[in-house]
Amino acid sequence: MTRQGRHGLLVILVISIAVCLIQLCQDVDATVYTLTRTYYDAEGNEVDITQEVPVEEQEQEQQEEDEPLELLVNINTADIDALDQLPGIGPALAQRIIDYREAYGGFIAPEELMEVKGVGEKLYAKLAPYIIVNALENR
Repeated sequence: MTRQGRHGLLVILVISIAVCLIQLCQDVDATVYTLTRTYYDAEGNEVDITQEVPVEEQEQEQQEEDEPLELLVNINTADIDALDQLPGIGPALAQRIIDYREAYGGFIAPEELMEVKGVGEKLYAKLAPYIIVNALENR
């Protein structure tokens, strides 16, 4: 390698190190989002990360979630609209519940709902008071 080639590589190395040091010294938000990627919440619903929800809307949504529902939903027969009324269930998750039900011939016990992608223990705990698995079961 020629002397000019080595000198050029050395300059590039020094500039690269300087850029890295400058970036390390800057205060940056540690949250990094790739806007070309699709993000999902814990229930599997698509989330738009480019818009912030105003505080008033967040409080209203929390109040709506805290209000008790006056319904029981049979997860073996419910359609998308009925499932969508349940707390934490959106249209996408409702469709996954229906797909699971059709693939496995229905639910035997309410706890089996946790086998559906997007329904974990926390969401199931919110749903448990409102779901049944057949018309004969009472709560």
